Amino acid sequence: MFNYVKLFKLFKIIDEAMKYFLINDLIRPQLYYFHALHERDLPLIAEVMEKRDLQGYLVAISVGITKIKAIIFKFGEIVFLGDKQLVQDMRIYERDIWSPTLSDVPKVLFAFEPKGLAHQIFAISPYLEGKIKEFASLDLSDPKRQVSLMIDNDSEVYHNLLRIVEKNPELSRKYVNKDYPTEIDMSAFTSDLVEDIFQLLPHKRKNIVQWLKRAFKKEIRGTASFASAYAIASPLVPFEELEEKANQKLLTEQSLGSFEKIKEQQNLILNELSLFPQFRTRVMDWDTIAGDLLKHGSYEGFKKELREYGIKTQEYSRSQLHALYTKLNEAIVNVSSEYFEAKTLEAVPINAFKQVVIEDAIFDRVQIFLQKKLGFTGEYIRKSQFITQFDMQKRSKE
Repeated sequence: MFNYVKLFKLFKIIDEAMKYFLINDLIRPQLYYFHALHERDLPLIAEVMEKRDLQGYLVAISVGITKIKAIIFKFGEIVFLGDKQLVQDMRIYERDIWSPTLSDVPKVLFAFEPKGLAHQIFAISPYLEGKIKEFASLDLSDPKRQVSLMIDNDSEVYHNLLRIVEKNPELSRKYVNKDYPTEIDMSAFTSDLVEDIFQLLPHKRKNIVQWLKRAFKKEIRGTASFASAYAIASPLVPFEELEEKANQKLLTEQSLGSFEKIKEQQNLILNELSLFPQFRTRVMDWDTIAGDLLKHGSYEGFKKELREYGIKTQEYSRSQLHALYTKLNEAIVNVSSEYFEAKTLEAVPINAFKQVVIEDAIFDRVQIFLQKKLGFTGEYIRKSQFITQFDMQKRSKE
């Protein structure tokens, strides 16, 4: 006898499964995790990998996250594709943040490791060690020059060092000014001191990553942009909320045309900053100012930044300030974007990517280069093949 009860249960299970996949297809959109390159950049990447102990690694890369297939080819003819796990430990922002790259790392790296003369001076005065360490942190690309300049310009530090040399018979004899025997040659002393403060570091992966983390400890947003408000004010996306935020903020191929209208509206709203006389003569800086005002993500942070710009917030009503804060947020922070940017300052194995899509015209030679020079072992896909696969998947969903 046919068991209608079992059949009914089976249909119910199938119905629940269909609902599950339908709902998840809406909640979890098709996202592309991509890192794009130009063919012209490949020889330099291979050279850097060889010279800087980075074989098989990409440092300080950005991974774009988008719903729009065309966007992944916007930045290069070679596109590496990964999955969601690739960005799990990265900072994810709601738009392009113009972040630092490996090119920001200086060719010569130094560590703050006092020896000899520097060790002798710092043993006498921990205060001077702290001050000079502070000076060094102001310009990590050339800390030697920075410390020399700051010693000359900071009268308190300069005179503290001078007194130490004058009171030490050995040092006062060594650094006597040959033209003026009653004076100390502080230029020679400072030069020797700086040489003994910093030790040369090899350009190895660990040292490069450490330098990047020290240099950009406070902020990575907008460090390479032309003062873009959208980069500076871009909010972070928690990894566990990535799909939800992607549904809310990422443009689709259908909504892409509205992006230009959004930008027009933003430019009009930025004129609201003319509420403050201090900003009326700084038309070219409005983008930077707007980004600074919004970067803390709060109304209190907005007011704090206004005061940093010399605005006396007590002279304006709360309704005026709050209205401006709301308008700027709507124009800059709460708008949709073409892609999110996931950023790391770490070294990422190139084989953390699963696939690479290459323009058909350059496919063969790029495949050989990536295999031999960069050691990529993932799947190689021609762009035409990738687009065909995408269109077939899209039609099957429809």
